[in-house]
Amino acid sequence: MKYDPINPAAPILDQSVASDCGELAVGCSDAAGRIERATDQMGRQIAELGRLEEYVVSLEADQRQIADSTDEAKILSARACEQLDAGAERVNAAVSEFRSVIDLVARLGTHVTNFAAVMEQVQQVSQSIEQIAKTTNMLALNAAIEAERAGDAGRTFAVVAAEVKKLAQNTRGATDEIRRSIGSLAAEASGLVTEIQSGVEQSSRAEAQFETITDALHDATHLVALLDDQSDRIAQSSAMVHANGAKVREALNSVVTSVRDNSSTLVGTRDSILSMEHVSNRMFNAVISAGVSPQDSAIVALAAKVRDEFVGLAERAVAHGELSMEQLFDTDYVRVPNSNPERFRTTLCDWADAHWRPLFDRIVAQHPEIKMSSAGDMNGFLPTHITDCSRAPTGDLEHDTAHCRNGRLLYDETDAAAKRSTAPFFMTVYRQEGDGINYLTVRNVYMPAVINGRRWGDVEVAYQL
Repeated sequence: MKYDPINPAAPILDQSVASDCGELAVGCSDAAGRIERATDQMGRQIAELGRLEEYVVSLEADQRQIADSTDEAKILSARACEQLDAGAERVNAAVSEFRSVIDLVARLGTHVTNFAAVMEQVQQVSQSIEQIAKTTNMLALNAAIEAERAGDAGRTFAVVAAEVKKLAQNTRGATDEIRRSIGSLAAEASGLVTEIQSGVEQSSRAEAQFETITDALHDATHLVALLDDQSDRIAQSSAMVHANGAKVREALNSVVTSVRDNSSTLVGTRDSILSMEHVSNRMFNAVISAGVSPQDSAIVALAAKVRDEFVGLAERAVAHGELSMEQLFDTDYVRVPNSNPERFRTTLCDWADAHWRPLFDRIVAQHPEIKMSSAGDMNGFLPTHITDCSRAPTGDLEHDTAHCRNGRLLYDETDAAAKRSTAPFFMTVYRQEGDGINYLTVRNVYMPAVINGRRWGDVEVAYQL
């Protein structure tokens, strides 16, 4: 094989290398974005696992409290059972004594009833005696009359008749007294019988109430026994929860340790990819600056036209007194209240919305490969943006991140490198923020914007080939 010496004049860069370099930069940026997103997700997972571990610890604490409460409940239930048993014994004793009283009262009622019956019989006998006394009195009266007729012969008989009459009168007086006493006794006995009967009825009702109390005590004792059994089950379940909680916490600790180790590895990988991203971006910038990629060069030329029109609009406004240099270079960033992501305003914003925004909208609309066009001052402040990224905020973070980019301060390492560059343009590949979760990997041209001899910032054109 013939050896051809290296020709120093031969081009060392061709379009293939330029394309590969661009794809490398895009790939590194995309890989860095994916790893960074994975790192963020892993960080959130670690935080979530930490919170889960806290929940498990809290669960164990609650379990211990449940166990303590269960032990206390068992002690209280035991005391309640003892008190209920003692109460049942006292009630049973009272019931027994009360039943004895009821029996006694019942027997007393029977005796009083019998006494009343006897009094009635005595009263009847007294009435018979009274009738006999009346008859005796009549006989004595007749005997006295007959003795009077007999004269002296009937004197002895008259004495006997007088004594018989006297006996009859005394008998009648005694029977009257007996009748009055028996009447009083009968009335009192009748009232006593009524009261005893009422007492017996009340005693019967009281006995039934005692039985209800006894049944209630038995039911309460049964419920306490059920509660005690339930407490045992709770204690068993609590012990199982404690054992399982310990296992879960141990497993969580293992998972957290593993995730943290993987996160550390992933962070190292991310840092390496980011370093490669910076290197590939420098290579990409060098390749495009060499002019060996016609497609990228065409975008650079277009970006230069956008920058020239951007600067021309500002310089004419200053010349006509429509805009002052103080407004143009105003860095007094006033925070927009309740904005998330944080947004600001300066005295330049209204003019920029009216004159620069239509320029950016037109470029994006006319060139499908261009995904975004904007301009940031030397601090990364965007006084305006395309209309689609200058919507009214809604309070939804994803929406506002993607569509409320006007007024943002966006300044990272790439922006800083572009601001430091004195080259005619600065090329890079970066991840467009999007909604804060998803992103779009684009090629980006920074064109220095010098207005009336003073570096204002950069006009940016983001595109995809």
